[in-house]
Amino acid sequence: MSFPVPAQETITLEYRNAGELLAAGGVGDLADLGDLAPSELVILQPVNAAGTVGWLKMTVSLAELIEARRTLWSESVVTALVAVLASTALTMLFLARTMRVLRQAANFAGRLDSVRGQVLPAFHGNEEIQQLVEALNRASLRLKQQEDQIQESNRFLNSLTDALGEGVVATDAEGRCTFMNAEAERLLGWHRDEVVGKVVHDLMHFQTATGIPMDKEECPMHSSLVSGHVFRSDLDAFTRKDGSLFPVSVVSMPIYQGEQFVGTVAAFQDITERRRDEEYLLATSSRLSALIESMQAGVLVEDEHGKVVITNQTFCDAFGLEVPSTELIGAQAQTLMLQCAGMSGDPQGYVSLTARLLADGAPTLAHELQLINGRVLELDYVPIYLFPAMPQREDCRGHLWLFRDITERKLVDAEIRQARAAAEQANSAKSDFLANMSHEIRTPMNGVIGMTDLALDTELTPQQRDYLEMVKASADALLVIINDILDFSKIEAGKLEIEKIGFSIRQELVQTLKPLQFRAEQKGLTLDYFVDPLVPEVLVGDSIRLRQILINLVGNALKFTEQGGLSVRVVLAAKSEDDVELHFAVRDTGIGIVQEKQAGIFEAFSQADGSITRRFGGTGLGLAICHKLVTMMNGRIWVVSAVGQGSTFHFTLRLGVGDAATVAAATAAAVVPELRALHVLLVEDNLINQRLGVTLLERRGHCVRVAGNGEEALAALAGEKFDVVLMDIQMPVMGGFEATRRIRAQEVQSGAHQVIVAMTANAMQGDRERCLAEGMDGYVSKPVRADDLFSTLAACLPEAVEGAALPITQAAAVAALAAPVAGGFDRAAVLAAMGDDEELFGAVAAMFVQDSPGYCAALQAAVDAGDVKTLHREAHTVKGLLATFACDASTAIARDIENLAKDGLFDEAVAKVPQLLVAIEDLAIVLAAEARPVAQ
Repeated sequence: MSFPVPAQETITLEYRNAGELLAAGGVGDLADLGDLAPSELVILQPVNAAGTVGWLKMTVSLAELIEARRTLWSESVVTALVAVLASTALTMLFLARTMRVLRQAANFAGRLDSVRGQVLPAFHGNEEIQQLVEALNRASLRLKQQEDQIQESNRFLNSLTDALGEGVVATDAEGRCTFMNAEAERLLGWHRDEVVGKVVHDLMHFQTATGIPMDKEECPMHSSLVSGHVFRSDLDAFTRKDGSLFPVSVVSMPIYQGEQFVGTVAAFQDITERRRDEEYLLATSSRLSALIESMQAGVLVEDEHGKVVITNQTFCDAFGLEVPSTELIGAQAQTLMLQCAGMSGDPQGYVSLTARLLADGAPTLAHELQLINGRVLELDYVPIYLFPAMPQREDCRGHLWLFRDITERKLVDAEIRQARAAAEQANSAKSDFLANMSHEIRTPMNGVIGMTDLALDTELTPQQRDYLEMVKASADALLVIINDILDFSKIEAGKLEIEKIGFSIRQELVQTLKPLQFRAEQKGLTLDYFVDPLVPEVLVGDSIRLRQILINLVGNALKFTEQGGLSVRVVLAAKSEDDVELHFAVRDTGIGIVQEKQAGIFEAFSQADGSITRRFGGTGLGLAICHKLVTMMNGRIWVVSAVGQGSTFHFTLRLGVGDAATVAAATAAAVVPELRALHVLLVEDNLINQRLGVTLLERRGHCVRVAGNGEEALAALAGEKFDVVLMDIQMPVMGGFEATRRIRAQEVQSGAHQVIVAMTANAMQGDRERCLAEGMDGYVSKPVRADDLFSTLAACLPEAVEGAALPITQAAAVAALAAPVAGGFDRAAVLAAMGDDEELFGAVAAMFVQDSPGYCAALQAAVDAGDVKTLHREAHTVKGLLATFACDASTAIARDIENLAKDGLFDEAVAKVPQLLVAIEDLAIVLAAEARPVAQ
């Protein structure tokens, strides 16, 4: 059998199937037959013997091999599958727990954002799985811790931003809101959930403060974010949720992460109130500047550092500074003041003054500065303190200087002084003329009235008597007119004083209405009075002025009433602990007053009807005087009237209340000290007072020597020693004050001391103090009361007190409150003051009756001579005598005359003399029944 020889000289392999060559090649070339299925293998082995000499061909059948292969592969596949399945099952069984843990770990890792803080169960097995579980647990706990820290930081940040008092808004790089604090919510009206994620510009900054729309690209806050610069503004405005605008002060700052811009944070405040305050301050400052600039006074204000803060042009003009006032602001105030000193008439004094004011730090007003140009400035200095109510030097914040030009005012003041001097001279001339005319008229009028009275006491024909009565009535009317004019002038001049003395309202009504009762009976009219039982017995006020009011009102009622009658009513209107308000009513059945005229009847020189003066007479001053007196006594007066139905004049007075029981209780336990026999020098010019004093002292066993004036007292003291000197004040030749001064001057050399007690009718406020200031040791007022006299002597001579004290009788304590007898004096009080000595009382009364014509003549002589000094002295003497007999009303008249004469008001004093003369005569008539013969 032949076969093809191989082309190569190596082992050749051929794969054939049914003789057909499928593949041929060397060993190793046919390792992979692919899809070929050879049935046999032909092996060609070369035979070499010095070359290839032949080939060995071997044919191997592959069918069984292929079958075995096929069987092997199928069995291998089945076995492999079974092995794989078995191994897989075993592997899965072995790895089930691990895979479960891996799945849990994978699931846990995928949900770390929501399960942070939780942990996987511990795993013990595969080291890698265990490390994985532990790592996941650590990551979870760390994430939870970081989350808690972040939340805490966020809470702190939120609390911090909420407590700032400012709105805070944070945005990202695109301008979308990422944060908003509570204050921003309050200011904007938005809730943070409504704003977060939205563009802030579009929500609240899309328009300017004036309401003009603004694009985001033009927004300075957005542009600052883009450019990365801090943005500050006090001129912006934000828009609230409701669309309203409000001004804000905003600061916007960019936020970076490394080099990358990631957003911004803006803090803002609502400056509505601040803007309003600024506008108010600006307006106030403008007004203040305008006010200061328009002031007629120069103003200079410096701060605590001595810099000029405010000044005005008036200041510059006052000192001749040729610069605008605005250029002085910021200058050194002291330098400017030194420059101003050059205009002062005393530059050195001006510099010293300003330095002293600054050093003292106390306000100084109205200091005058004389300038070299003749102008006069008035300087006010006021330090400026933070707390003016409690100024402290460390709180001083500057100084205010005011310079007012008072040159014109000084000139006007000089002119006013000249005018006042001229007016006073004219007024003095008018007063002198009025006084002289009053004196000249009153003197012949007294003659006319007196001679008419004498003529009426003679036998006359009816016609003559009628004529004389008409003359007397005319003279009386003229005298009333003169008195009204003088009283009104005194009230207008403010020289009328209201006294406060104790009196009985019931007594006053009796004494006031008694003379008017006679006039009423002459006209066939009735006159009665009523006093409310609730009205206190003792009142404190001016009984003389009350009597004047009642006399005017009742006198008017009598004048205008032709039939019917009059009544006076006094009721208690109100009462307090210290005083009462009394309501007086004077009713008549006269002609009445028309309604429209009632309001003006209390005006001076005014009457309801001009014909009244012609029909009834009068000046029209009476009611005006009543109105002024009532007003001065804290009351009011009015009238209720109807034409033809009469009038009722009402007035109220507020008066003090005197407590008689308290006076009695306070004095019941008082005692009169018992003194040893004293050698007394009584210095007194009045004979009645001499007799009274001598009797009171001698009845107590004292030895008395009398001197008629101060000169006689000095002579007596030169030759004799006295325990005490009772010194009157006003005496002829030498008064008590002068005598006391001379006695004290002599004692400077001798070293002795003479006890001197003033015994005077000067019992006004301040008289006691003046007596003590003049060197006297004690003071006793007239009328002298025994208890007062001996108590004062005991106080001044304590070494003379001996034996038991004598109690003062209650009768003496309450004597002044008893009802008076006719004649206006209180007999019980006078008798108590004289130690209940009826003999002494009778003797003193007899002396008064005997000497009263002389007192009247002396008063009239002083009036006729126009001698004001004599009138003053005589009124003082009569005042003491009337006070001795407790005639309060008459004593007050004498006191008025004395004070008026002392003030040089002669005419006013003369106007009251007729009343005093009548009081003296009335008292003399009453005392005539009490008088006892005086031992010669």
